[in-house]
Amino acid sequence: MPGYEENVQSKNEWLQELSVQGREPPKGIVWDYPDNDRLKTFWISDVHLGHRLCDEDLFKRTLDFIGENDIPFADLGDLVENATRDSVGAGVYEQAEIAQEQIEHAVSLYEPHKERIQLMQAGNHELRTWKSSGVNLTRVMSTLLGVPCGGPGAVHYIRVGDQNYVVYSTHGASAATTIGGKMNAMMRLEKVIEADVYVCVSMDTEILTNDGWKGHDAINEGDKLPTLNMLSEIIETDTVLEKFKNPNSEFLNIKTRNLDIKCTPEHDVVFNNTSLGLEKIQAKDLIKKRDVKIPVAGNKQFKGLGISTELAEIIGWIIAEGNFCKNKKGEVYGIRIFQQTSNSQKIRQLLDREKIEYTEGVQKHAGRNFSIKGKTHTTKEDMVVFYLPKREAKKILNYFNGKNFSDYAMKNMNQREFWHCLRALCEGDGSIHHAKSMNYYTGDKKLADNLQRMCTLRGWRCCTYSRKNGAYDLGINYNRLVNVNCGKQQSIKRVKSKEPSWCIRTNNTTFIARRNGKAFITGNCGHMHSALYQARDFHRFNKRSRTVELAKRHFICNGSYLDFWNSYGQVKAYQPGTKGNAMVTFRGDKHEVEVSFV
Repeated sequence: MPGYEENVQSKNEWLQELSVQGREPPKGIVWDYPDNDRLKTFWISDVHLGHRLCDEDLFKRTLDFIGENDIPFADLGDLVENATRDSVGAGVYEQAEIAQEQIEHAVSLYEPHKERIQLMQAGNHELRTWKSSGVNLTRVMSTLLGVPCGGPGAVHYIRVGDQNYVVYSTHGASAATTIGGKMNAMMRLEKVIEADVYVCVSMDTEILTNDGWKGHDAINEGDKLPTLNMLSEIIETDTVLEKFKNPNSEFLNIKTRNLDIKCTPEHDVVFNNTSLGLEKIQAKDLIKKRDVKIPVAGNKQFKGLGISTELAEIIGWIIAEGNFCKNKKGEVYGIRIFQQTSNSQKIRQLLDREKIEYTEGVQKHAGRNFSIKGKTHTTKEDMVVFYLPKREAKKILNYFNGKNFSDYAMKNMNQREFWHCLRALCEGDGSIHHAKSMNYYTGDKKLADNLQRMCTLRGWRCCTYSRKNGAYDLGINYNRLVNVNCGKQQSIKRVKSKEPSWCIRTNNTTFIARRNGKAFITGNCGHMHSALYQARDFHRFNKRSRTVELAKRHFICNGSYLDFWNSYGQVKAYQPGTKGNAMVTFRGDKHEVEVSFV
């Protein structure tokens, strides 16, 4: 068996072959099955026929399995051992057959199945002969079989019914010998080809991060952000893995009173399927549905501050109608809360129930002008002023580490605390229609942005409207879904002009965004409809290696098959013949993936 040094050198040689231009141009292979609702596919690599440790019985059983089930397949290289005298180590003396016999043996095994072979690609072992004498053994075998021969990398266009998938395959180009190293190499290989479609949002779309709302210029790879877990339907902290930009995109505009999404037609829109939970659908396919409910808010788990509902409401009143009394050194010596006479009793009762010491006085305010939504109004009542002395103010400020309430206290409140605080906030500086519908008005953009962020992460739909006088009106409703009537032309429109677009990729394949002040949860960008396949050359196709490794959207497969479906579909990867049973399921960019060991 070749040792570590030979394996590394073989990988470096293969990497060198990949970098040579003009020898073996990648080919696009079409797997066209328009009448199928389901398509099973098999991907073979690293058989190493001719090596004395090759598990030929397992390989034959695999071919029998392919034949019995009429499964199309591709060979991704190292079908034969092909050790030569120039090979590092003693591989040439460990072969059970010479190269010519290996070729004849491989062709005889593949001959009954040649109608099912979609493509054969060379591995570094076949390229040993190419390097020494200019003979590509994979091309020799594919010519004898009459099947296509691909280059180092190949793009597979797989059509199942009306569902299209794109798969990029290569034998591998890494000198790494660990799974972690292989994964890193595979992530780099993802950038070898461009996807047929970039799924993005418009340049004026902002994305919610842990540091607030950010546009395309402010977001970087590695930034932390909240994303929606499609399975648990819980908001989780995630990472920006990649950022994409497309200079010329077509757009659809999905627009209602409470929603404004401008995205490419292939962009994955998250929607709520009543019977199945959250799913994704391409924006262009929304028009086929009668109506859908799109999430505009989610639920993140917050530990909370451990405060009473009364104190939560007092905080809301302080943010809305209060201020801190400070001396010249900036030290707080008290808190004041202002409120009209008619509403003062509510604040008085809260302070009494919380046993907070205070004094109160009256300021003459009747006849003063103020504005709401750009309209001027005149006060008819005087103002009651509640004063909390230094010792009470200090307790509150110490409790919240002396930070701004809206930026710290509210951000860390749980659902119960937040609702009571929000109600008081809107009662003081807004209006309440009923327990789950209210408005808040402010001239502070940072406060408006923070409040929208906090609402969105707690299941409250929050739309921000800019008024002509520079103020902000936040429409808040406890409803995380917005209904889109797809049959109405005004709800979904095609944008005629082409414009730049951008997007990001995350582990959860979702992110929270907003456009024109209206928040929504949507799918992320990436090389959609694609699975990246890389052969694990450092593991032989023998009794010691019958594994399928999976990492998010990427497959590292060795003797496994992918099962494509004509639906908003799923892809399944199986490893026949492995002892034991296990199942891993997750939601990918476009499809559900099940990895089975059966």
